[in-house]
Amino acid sequence: MAQPIDLNTWDRREHYKLFSAQQFPYLGVTFRLDVTRLHRWCKENGVSFYYALCWYSIRAMEPIENFHYRLMGGAPVRVGELIPSLTDLRAGSELFHIVTVEMTPEPAEFCRRTAEKSAVQSGLLDLTDEQMEGLIYLSCLPWLDFTGVLNNREGPDDGTPQVIWGKYRREADGRLTLPYSIDANHRLMDGFHLGKFAENLQRLLDGVE
Repeated sequence: MAQPIDLNTWDRREHYKLFSAQQFPYLGVTFRLDVTRLHRWCKENGVSFYYALCWYSIRAMEPIENFHYRLMGGAPVRVGELIPSLTDLRAGSELFHIVTVEMTPEPAEFCRRTAEKSAVQSGLLDLTDEQMEGLIYLSCLPWLDFTGVLNNREGPDDGTPQVIWGKYRREADGRLTLPYSIDANHRLMDGFHLGKFAENLQRLLDGVE
């Protein structure tokens, strides 16, 4: 259950108040991510690269406190578990649905569960999932090698981090890289935290065997 944050003692209270006055209090970055090892691992194990990168993205966020902050009822709270909620194309369709699956200890199991749920989910949303706290929105544009992206937001009280990545390409040195974009509410985190996340994610991917 989400825990209220006491604004009187919160070390972020001044930053929170500063960005609360903004009409669009969001910040985002796009960086290139080396996915060479992950791509090879997915091929060798017959699992979805997309689902696997979702799993690793959440793992990279979990140790960073600010990714557990949300806004509920116009006030900051802290949630516990981070839960990936991802877009996925419906079989035989150009339309997507949003599939939410709780994290598992290992990426292969997460990929299996996500594939199973996506295959049977008929609606755009599972409304039960939408009631979960700690959602992280993830998506991809495998048709575009972009340099930036703009996500939709529900308003200044939308505290859910959003992630989207694009088409990978082979670099001159043989590495496989892709554009990776993340944005978040500036009331809850800063560029420092996005930078720590990027470092965490690349370190995890460099360790894939």
